[in-house]
Amino acid sequence: MKINKSSILLFLSMFFAASFCLAQDKPKIYISADMEGVVGAVTGDQLGPSGFEYQRFREFMTQEVNTAITAAREAGAGEILVSDSHGNGENLLIEKLPEDVQVVRSWPRPLSMMAGIDASFDGVIFIGYHASTDNPAGVRAHTMSSANLASVRLNDVAVTEAAINAAIAGHFDVPVIMISGDDRANRRRGGEMELRLSLCKNSDTRSRLQSHRRKNQSRYPAHQSFQTLQTTGTDQIRCAFQELHAGGGLILPEHCRAHRLAQYSFYWQKHDRSVEIYDRDDQL
Repeated sequence: MKINKSSILLFLSMFFAASFCLAQDKPKIYISADMEGVVGAVTGDQLGPSGFEYQRFREFMTQEVNTAITAAREAGAGEILVSDSHGNGENLLIEKLPEDVQVVRSWPRPLSMMAGIDASFDGVIFIGYHASTDNPAGVRAHTMSSANLASVRLNDVAVTEAAINAAIAGHFDVPVIMISGDDRANRRRGGEMELRLSLCKNSDTRSRLQSHRRKNQSRYPAHQSFQTLQTTGTDQIRCAFQELHAGGGLILPEHCRAHRLAQYSFYWQKHDRSVEIYDRDDQL
């Protein structure tokens, strides 16, 4: 059979076009990684450069992020961006992350823990998240700054960092599809859930992700936590992709539905040791 050059070029162009389309069809994921909710974190000894266990817990944080990346990839994810969102923003061991993953590091940066988020993403994953300042049940409970703030309220409601960051993602219509952290990372002071994920309504993977380790009681060794995060996370993310494809997504509480959170263009009312965050147009 005679094959001319034009036929070969046509075949190659069609092949690469198809490969590009398949790559484009894979969900694009944003991962925001904190450290207080990483397995075993209980004091400042694990959380900053001066702590004697900090270098070890950088390894743990990196492992949890890599586990989430693996889970997302096994569920069908494509492009992934990771935001190093704890402390100085220089915690993740970047040489241990996959080569094709993009990383946001250090400060200052727009949108803080959600730097780099935009409408091109299909889902958000929170890793290492924790209880809010208002929640006495949390081990490393704080919201944005434990040294300076005793409460952070979004549209008059005390919130976790997860709620603030979910609202920022919601500004771009990007849903949160998985949360991993301490067992109060997505709970208010009274115990009720902060963010109600509409995804996978008939699955218990979500609650196991949020509470599979109660670090104050050291119930799980690190290797078991990583294994649970990967197996449960893969199921949760795959289920989330299916529901997103069917038109599902995160249902934000009413107090998180501010519409102009991009570029941190909100109005801050600081008094005593608390901060109120409002949609700017609602207050001016």
